[in-house]
Formats: sequence, structure tokens, C-alpha cells
Amino acid sequence: MPPYLQHVLYGLAITSTSIHYLWHKRESEEQRRHYTTRIALLEDTVRRLRAGEQVAEADFDWIKKLATEPGSVGAAARGVEPESEIGWREVILGRKVVTEDTKAASDKWDAIDLEKLQKELELSS
Repeated sequence: MPPYLQHVLYGLAITSTSIHYLWHKRESEEQRRHYTTRIALLEDTVRRLRAGEQVAEADFDWIKKLATEPGSVGAAARGVEPESEIGWREVILGRKVVTEDTKAASDKWDAIDLEKLQKELELSS
């Protein structure tokens, strides 16, 4: 075993941990800003309703938009469900992107396989 391997592994572990903590810190700050904005908007709406003022429909739409969790809209646009689990294979190799062409080709091969299976079942009966 090379004598420097242990130092490389320690350096990798420390770097990985520090990047994880930095990412977690940024995500926490984003969530804090999101919730602070949501609370301020709701308090303003409550104050206006108690004062008897009319609240525009656009304000309620804005509140509904803020009701979603931060980052969930962008994740849904990328095709990632917020609650879906990501396996190590996807982390290392990446997520497979399914386009219309690949889906059509996959459906074609599925149909061919299904026909072969039906023929084999007919022959065995």
C-alpha cells in the first residue's frame, strides 16, 4: 500500500464533508429567506383584511406560489420528484434522461419481446 494513500483518503473525506456542510448551510439560508418572506406576506395580508381593505386576487396567487417548498418547482421541472429516493448508481453514473425517441424505441422493443413471448407460450401449449 502506498504511504500517501491514507492522506489522500483523509483529504477526500475532509473535502467531501466540508462541501456537504457548505451546501447544507446555503440550503438553510435559502429556506430561511423563503419562510421569512412567506410570513411577512401573510402578516401583511392579515393586517389588510383586519383593516377591511380589499386584497387583490394576485396577492392570493402569490401566497399560493410561496406555499410550495423552496426548490421543489425547479426539481419538478428537471423531472425529479421531491420525495423520490436517489440511489448510489444514479449519484455516480447520473440519471437516465428519457426522451420521446428513446421511449418510442423502448416501446418498439417491448412490443417485439411481447410478441416473442406470446409465440413461445402458444408453442408450449
